[in-house]
Amino acid sequence: MKRSVFHFLVIAFLLGGNSLLYAQSAVHLFDDFGEDWRGHWRRRSFTLKPNQFNVVKEKQNRVLKIVSKNAATGLWRDIELEAKPNTQLSWRWKTQDHLTNTMERKRSGDDFVGRVYVAFGEYSWLNRKKLQVICYVWASHSEVNEIFPNSYADNVKMFVLRNRHSPTGMWQEERRNLLEDYKKCFGGQPKPISAIGIMSDTDNTNANCTFWFDEMILSP
Repeated sequence: MKRSVFHFLVIAFLLGGNSLLYAQSAVHLFDDFGEDWRGHWRRRSFTLKPNQFNVVKEKQNRVLKIVSKNAATGLWRDIELEAKPNTQLSWRWKTQDHLTNTMERKRSGDDFVGRVYVAFGEYSWLNRKKLQVICYVWASHSEVNEIFPNSYADNVKMFVLRNRHSPTGMWQEERRNLLEDYKKCFGGQPKPISAIGIMSDTDNTNANCTFWFDEMILSP
C-alpha cells in the first residue's frame, strides 16, 4: 500500500479508539455480525476511495464482504491478552480473485487480497518501532509458509497462509497458534497482544478484488 512510512498503518489503527477487550474466554471477534458488531472495530482508509464493507447473507449465515478497487482500508479491534502456549486465532476467508502481483516484497507491490494482523506490545509514538506485528496474508506469488519483512517496516512480518494456488470462491479455514507463530517470526517471548486487524488492499497495483471474512475467534 502507498505509504512513505509503513508505521503510519500501525499508528492510525492503534492510537485511540474503541473500548478495549480483555479476553478471558473464547471471543467471537465479529460478534456474529450482530447489530452492534462495528462498534468494536475501528476503520481506517489510506486512499481517497475506500474499500466497501458489507455484511451479507450466505445461506443461513452472515459474512463480511469486502470490495476493494484500487483501495486500502482496514478494520481493527483492540485486545489485551497475554499470548500463552494454547492461545489461538481462527477464522474463515475466501476470495473471488487472485492478484497478478509478482512484487509482494517491494513497496510497489505491497498488495494482498486478504490480511489478518496481530499486534504485540503497547503502542506509543516513542516506542513505535518496538511494536511487533504478524501479518497473515493471502498472497499472489509468495509461497505458503514463507515469512518475510514488510517492505516498509521490519517489525511487521508477512506470514503467507494462502496464495494463487488456493481455490477461489471456496471458504478456507485457518487456526493459528499465536505464540508459536510469534517465535517463528521474531523469536523470544512476545509482549501482550494489543490488537487484531483485517484488510484487503489493491492500491499499489491498481487492482480489484472481492474478499470475505467470517467466524474469527480468539481463544485464550
